[in-house]
Amino acid sequence: MLLRLLSPLALLLAFPGGAAYGRACETAPLRVAIDVGHSRASFGATSATGRREHDFNQRFAQELLDLAKAVRTLRLFRFDDPGARLGLRDRPIIAANRKAEVFLSIHHDSVNTKYMDYWYHNGRKLQFSDVFRGFSLFIFGGRTHFEQSFKLATEIGENLTSRGLKPTLHHAEPIPGESRALINKDLGIYTAPFAVLSYATVPAVLFEVGVIANREEEHDLEDQAYRSKAEDAILRSLEEYCRMA
Repeated sequence: MLLRLLSPLALLLAFPGGAAYGRACETAPLRVAIDVGHSRASFGATSATGRREHDFNQRFAQELLDLAKAVRTLRLFRFDDPGARLGLRDRPIIAANRKAEVFLSIHHDSVNTKYMDYWYHNGRKLQFSDVFRGFSLFIFGGRTHFEQSFKLATEIGENLTSRGLKPTLHHAEPIPGESRALINKDLGIYTAPFAVLSYATVPAVLFEVGVIANREEEHDLEDQAYRSKAEDAILRSLEEYCRMA
């Protein structure tokens, strides 16, 4: 909880060298592994209209890569495991072997079953929850890359909120399956021991783009202009991180 209370200046003092960073991004673009969360075989959450999370993850990741082609300071490459043949711990390790300097895992969110209700959509009885909406950012607190991961998550959170997007804080609720440590409530940054984070050998962030169990937010995420706000925020954050790293 201490990190949430620190000012930007205090964070620079707590993390020595923060103000003196200056990576030569123009001559050495930042290599970023974009991990598409889940797989076709193990697709993750289900949206309010019955769609698979993995499909949302694929679309967002591909749009991000397409937009990044115009950013000369970044080199994004996609990491996907459609058949779920690899363990989750293998993803960041393989990404590092491909010379990734940052690992960013793309996901879309849901909520605890106690908040779920039912509705009919296109003749199907489906679960939904309109209780929570918003993005979340997760990092792992037990590695030497915590400092850099926190900096990147902070950049992303600030760029998302500056574009009018808001975080959800429901992962901090003290119930089974949640109880995540919320280290910045304004930016929706948590720590969690997810395998793709805890086995990362480079700075790593898991980004929950939005709560697809929420009917309104799923509708918003179908809007290209809405997604572009988040995608632009990610690319701007990576550029800013590159100058600090």
